[in-house]
Amino acid sequence: EMQLVLHSGVYPLLRPHRESMDPTIDSHRPLLNAGNINLAIGGGIAYAHMWLCAGLPLNSPLLIPKLLLYEEAAIRLQRPTFQISFSSVRQLVLNLQKSPANPTELKGDVFDEESVLSTFEGNSQRTSRRDTSTLRLFLALLFWDEECMVKMLGILSEFAKPDIIAGRTYNRLFVIGLAGFEMGRKK
Repeated sequence: EMQLVLHSGVYPLLRPHRESMDPTIDSHRPLLNAGNINLAIGGGIAYAHMWLCAGLPLNSPLLIPKLLLYEEAAIRLQRPTFQISFSSVRQLVLNLQKSPANPTELKGDVFDEESVLSTFEGNSQRTSRRDTSTLRLFLALLFWDEECMVKMLGILSEFAKPDIIAGRTYNRLFVIGLAGFEMGRKK
C-alpha cells in the first residue's frame, strides 16, 4: 500500500512521472492479494495519468492493453467509476488517433460520456465528470475548441483541490492553467 501511495501521490511531485510508473504497476498484485481492491485498481488510474504526464507515445503497444486489463478488472470487481477512468482515457486516445467529427467529445467506439455518466448519481457522477471534463479540456486545447474550453473550465472550477493521484491532479491543473492562459492570450 505504501509503495502505491508514494509512487502515485508523492514521488511524482518530486521527480519525473516516468520513474514511478513501473513501481505503481508492480503494486497491483500485492494490493489485490491483500484485499485492497480500490487501491489496486486506483494504481491503474494513476498509471494512465502518469503516461499522459510523461508524454509517452499514445500508439505504444503497452498503453491500451494495460488500460484494458485494468478496465476488465474494474468490471469484474464491480467498480464502475474506476471502469470509466480507463474507458474515457481509451476514448481520448482514439479521438487523437482517428480524428472523429467532434474530437472534443468523449463519444465513440469505447466510451460515451453522457450516456455513461447519466447512470451515476452523487459523488460518483461528480468525480467521474471531473475526470472526463479534464480529458475533454485537454482535447479542446489540442483542437482549439473555445466553446468546449469555456464549458469544461466552468465544470472544473469546482475542482481546484488535489486528489490522492498526483498525475490526475497534475493533468487537471495543467490543462486548466494552460486553457486559461491561452484563452487570455487570444483576447
